[in-house]
Amino acid sequence: MQKALRLMNIRLDVAIRDITGRSGINIIKAILAGNRNPEYLASLVDIRTKKSKDEIAKSLCGTWRSELLFELKACLDFYRYFNCSLKECDQIIERLLIEYVPKKPVSIKQETIFKGYNRKKIKNAPRAIFCCFLNISSTDNFGKVI
Repeated sequence: MQKALRLMNIRLDVAIRDITGRSGINIIKAILAGNRNPEYLASLVDIRTKKSKDEIAKSLCGTWRSELLFELKACLDFYRYFNCSLKECDQIIERLLIEYVPKKPVSIKQETIFKGYNRKKIKNAPRAIFCCFLNISSTDNFGKVI
């Protein structure tokens, strides 16, 4: 996706940190839907972005070539497909790991919550299965029995 954007002189990677994040995908969807106004595209960026709307709008001015827009759409479709495949693979792995977990419940310490920064809980973290399967806590010293 980034290659197609650069060839159109669109520097989305300069405007925002992660082009596959929420803001980046929203901008790419808007570009593919036909919205090419840099001010409108800059308004789609999350408010927590460090750069100003003017700086982002300057990064989103470019030449809109139809073959590169087609390539961008194909890359976005591939990204979505592989993302769905990874989620499906993670679910299958988690389901298979559950079969090998011992039947007796094992107590697991609550994860420490860091203050000051609102951290999202990782969706692909089968910590309970991992701890039960190996009979260790992932945050403790390696090999320490629960």
